[in-house]
Parts: sequence; structure tokens; C-alpha cells
Amino acid sequence: MKTLHIIATFVAICFAFSACNNNPNGTDKIDYAGISFEYPTRLSKETSELKDDVHYISCTEILSGELFTVSSFAYENENDYDNLMNSYFSYFKKFDKLIHDLSINELDSAKFANFNCHARSYSGTLYTKKIFGMVYSFKAGDRTILIVKQTSDDERKLDSRFKLIEETFKIANVDTDKKEDIAEENLQVE
Repeated sequence: MKTLHIIATFVAICFAFSACNNNPNGTDKIDYAGISFEYPTRLSKETSELKDDVHYISCTEILSGELFTVSSFAYENENDYDNLMNSYFSYFKKFDKLIHDLSINELDSAKFANFNCHARSYSGTLYTKKIFGMVYSFKAGDRTILIVKQTSDDERKLDSRFKLIEETFKIANVDTDKKEDIAEENLQVE
């Protein structure tokens, strides 16, 4: 009888929790640390300010393996792009017991929300689920931005699942007309 009561309580909590999201196909908007975008309400949102003026936004759907993160750094070194990406993938590789068959590919050029970016794609297996991701890095005013988007099972979903975020992505105090110029200046590779 006690087990049945625990199960009934768990089911009631699940229904109450799912009822909190009245529109699972809806959208919400985030505006944090000068970065704003709309995101599907199927994703749960988290923001935090880390040390050294680093701001972090995460939108995830744990069960599906979907992940979108933005990190904003107050770095101005022109080598920040590669350093940030190398740090990210070094951190990623620490989880080699969870992530298998990790493959990282450098891209010549990429765009995210009209920003010219340094980018790398990756794929691997997280536990038993195939994952695909893109990591972007670019300069926006006095900030260096690192964006990660990841999905599972189908690489083609990578763009479609995060289209709303990319279409509405804005950074305060960055002139829309100069976005490409700012990023392009920092893409010069020797």
C-alpha cells in the first residue's frame, strides 16, 4: 500500500510539473547580460555569472540530448577564438568515459545570427546516444562569445532545432550593420 501511495504521489507530481508548461510548443524570451533571444519552451533555461566577468546561458532538453549554450567573456585577445574552442574541447575530452568516438572538425568559416565565426563541428556517442554539435566563437564589441548547439540522433536537426534562437539572437551595444565587420576583422588568420 505504501508503494502504491509513493507511485501515485510521483505520478501526481509529474502531472503537476508538466502542467506548468501550458504550451510545450510555445516560445519564451531571455535577455541576460546583454544577450537576448527567443527559445522554444521545450528547453529549460539557466543563467549564471561566473568569475572574471563571464556570463553563461544554457537552454537544454536533457532527455533528448538537445543543448544550446552561450558564454560571454570579457577577453580582447585576438587568439581568444582558438583558445576558447581548445579549452572547450579539452574539457569535453575529460568525459571520455561518457563520450565515445569523439570527432572534431574545423570549418573554414561559418555564420551564427549574421556573425562571422570561427567554428568547429563535432560528433560522438554520449552513453549510447549519437550526438552532433557545432561550436562557434566570435567577437562582439568588447566581448568574445562562445556558442554551443548540440542535438542527438540526426545531424540535420542541428540547424532546424535551433532556428528560432539563431533568428532572434541579439547582443546589446553591437551595431547590427557592423556585426559582420566586427567579426570579420577578427577572422584574419596568418
